[in-house]
Amino acid sequence: MPITKAQRRALEIVRDRPGIAPREFAQAMWPNSKGHEHHHKCGHGSSKGGMMNMAGGGYLGKLVRAGLLERSYARHGSVFYLTKEGQEELEK
Repeated sequence: MPITKAQRRALEIVRDRPGIAPREFAQAMWPNSKGHEHHHKCGHGSSKGGMMNMAGGGYLGKLVRAGLLERSYARHGSVFYLTKEGQEELEK
């Protein structure tokens, strides 16, 4: 299955930063997005850029379902690594 330019970029980010969290991924994948500055209400306060974290996690989740990444669970949430298939896609 051919991957898109965006998927290739995402795989390269994960390859270069193994164990990356969704927040870090979103900052690397979409560095100029105004979503990083947007404040969202959460509980009794607000969260800056919280929806970007969710967008990053969602995008990474699609790559996990495609078999290109694997998810591991760390103390503070999910982290992501390339699979053998993901590495092979980057080598094409």
